[in-house]
Amino acid sequence: MLQIPGSAFSKGVVLSLCAGVCWGGMGVCSQVIFSEPDGMMPIDLVTLRLLFAGLFLLITAGPSAIGVLLTRRNALDMVIAGLFVFLGQFCFMQALLYVNAGTAAIILMTVPFWVAFWQAVAQKKVPAKVEVVCFVLAMTGVALIVTHGDFSSLSFDARGVAWGLASAFATTGYTIQPRALLMRAPVVVVMGWAMLFGGVIASLFSPPWTISYDWSMKTSLLVLFVVTIGTVAAFWCYLLAVRLISPVIVGLLICSEPLSAYLLSVFFLETHISQAEIFGAGFVLAAVVIVTAQGKLSKKKSTNA
Repeated sequence: MLQIPGSAFSKGVVLSLCAGVCWGGMGVCSQVIFSEPDGMMPIDLVTLRLLFAGLFLLITAGPSAIGVLLTRRNALDMVIAGLFVFLGQFCFMQALLYVNAGTAAIILMTVPFWVAFWQAVAQKKVPAKVEVVCFVLAMTGVALIVTHGDFSSLSFDARGVAWGLASAFATTGYTIQPRALLMRAPVVVVMGWAMLFGGVIASLFSPPWTISYDWSMKTSLLVLFVVTIGTVAAFWCYLLAVRLISPVIVGLLICSEPLSAYLLSVFFLETHISQAEIFGAGFVLAAVVIVTAQGKLSKKKSTNA
């Protein structure tokens, strides 16, 4: 196992940043794959990514992973989680056909606010003022990003925004749905089965043995990066970080994903980023920081009460 020098906190910070950068790189690599002549379709990449990553995580978990499925309730919850994972990944990859990786990642950062909205509806509880302010801040940031700050012409691809929001909604479902399951099974096992079942669902639309693609050295390395670094390594870094430091701090540091996606897009895809997009990204990240810090403060108060 990779040894990172320093205290547990510094290790957790490094691993959190690594996870965000790996996910950001995954988005950029996926965008390159789709832009190639006769490039792979999003559903094909989703199938390969989920199947291989799911199998790897389950093999890492060992034989105990099979025992989790012996309970009917667990098996059903795993399948539902797999459906949400499939929808989230497919919609995200579809978004990359119309918007750059940084924009798609920024839209996906709105998930905490959709989770808060769902909880407010389910619990019939009025959202806190800080949550409302953060939601407006995040939506303003997304609007600046997708319109490039030009609201007069509304020059943005609505398809990319729609797919990005659909991915955020599906990711929200996966964030909420398996909570009870995570109390009964290890995180690696839950994620492994969810990815594998998601890959099986994707295979119904794109069987892996029928995927026709120009497997050049470049494209093969890109796909390998998406599966290994952008999925397995990113999740491995995330899990280790959560074990070392507070999940709240990890959540804040994961904001490096859209930032790294933007930077990588500029360097490798020659994507031009306007000043309005920079401000928009800052608004979204600021909203995530505020709402996460507020959640940490509320949790501390309830613990001390």
